Amino acid sequence: MVTDKKTTTIVAGTVFTITESDYSDYCVEGVFRAVKDFVPDDLLDQWLAANPRERERYRFDAPSFLAWVARQGVFERVDSVNWHLGSYGTGISEVRIFDDPPQ
Repeated sequence: MVTDKKTTTIVAGTVFTITESDYSDYCVEGVFRAVKDFVPDDLLDQWLAANPRERERYRFDAPSFLAWVARQGVFERVDSVNWHLGSYGTGISEVRIFDDPPQ
């Protein structure tokens, strides 16, 4: 079951993924561990207050936002692999290694 909560605290020690977009644009930015408790929406609100144009449709710069969040020291990258089970029912097994943390 997936639960979407507008205000959620990610507690220190929690391992989580950051994803964005939908359908063919969907991507996993990586796997991370919270270094300290934080509320994602609070960070987004701070970013948008400093970058108001990014509130407009198609203007949100996710890579810049994530780089800024990384510099806040709230999470660290966790080495991980992705086990991909194919696309559109192909059932092809493939392990992918992600090794490029946000800058």
